[in-house]
Amino acid sequence: MGNRAVISFTESGYANCKAGTLDTSQVGLYLHWNGGLESIEAFCKAATDLEISDPARFIQMVGNWFGGNQSVYVDVIKNLDYDNYDNGAYVLRKVAGEWEVVQRAYVPEHLIGFKVANHDQIVQEMSHDVFTKSVTHFMKGEVNA
Repeated sequence: MGNRAVISFTESGYANCKAGTLDTSQVGLYLHWNGGLESIEAFCKAATDLEISDPARFIQMVGNWFGGNQSVYVDVIKNLDYDNYDNGAYVLRKVAGEWEVVQRAYVPEHLIGFKVANHDQIVQEMSHDVFTKSVTHFMKGEVNA
């Protein structure tokens, strides 16, 4: 058991997620820990702040944050635990320069839209930590972290 989730990426929003199902032939990122909405939104905010433009770099950023041999895997979604009884799968895309969650699938109904009381603070603090661990890998020039 963990706090599992799978992240999928799309250019057009809902292209690989229809009626609560995923196109499991796409590449995805499995997280054994930190699969809750607060963490995913923090990853999105950090990726936006780091000006990350593609899924490969997004995945690298998440790996930088976890470090070492933590439970982060990249594979075709059908090989990942996307129907995991924790947080299911998130579909992310970059729109107008910002990364966002556009849909969730395989998530228990009571978790859809659920946010903990201090959601915004958790997102802010975690995104700052994620940003700090990757800023030297992605940003050029001087950066105020």
